[in-house]
Amino acid sequence: MISTTAPGKRDFGFLYFLAARLVGMVLVGAALPIAHTTFGEGYPGDGQHAFGFIIIFMVVGFGAAFVYLITATVGHFIVRKRSFRTRLWAEAIILFAFVADLVYGGVTAHYS
Repeated sequence: MISTTAPGKRDFGFLYFLAARLVGMVLVGAALPIAHTTFGEGYPGDGQHAFGFIIIFMVVGFGAAFVYLITATVGHFIVRKRSFRTRLWAEAIILFAFVADLVYGGVTAHYS
């Protein structure tokens, strides 16, 4: 079906927020392994096992990135009728909550 609305009058807000969510997914996915390798505890064993733990942290981070995608999309649909500023704040708060949680988890992770 062809839309009769002019391209300048369409609402591209969801596409912009979707692109921002993809960038947010990269930030969320990288937060845990980068925080752990930069500020976290060093692995007490040999390097190969430490690399395996970093890979596991990456898997957890990318899993959290997909949970972030679902959460941010649901949050966007909840506030979609609000102003642009409200939608932007909702996206920023959700992104900050995920990144802060994963950075905290990466810094405080201990090997046993």
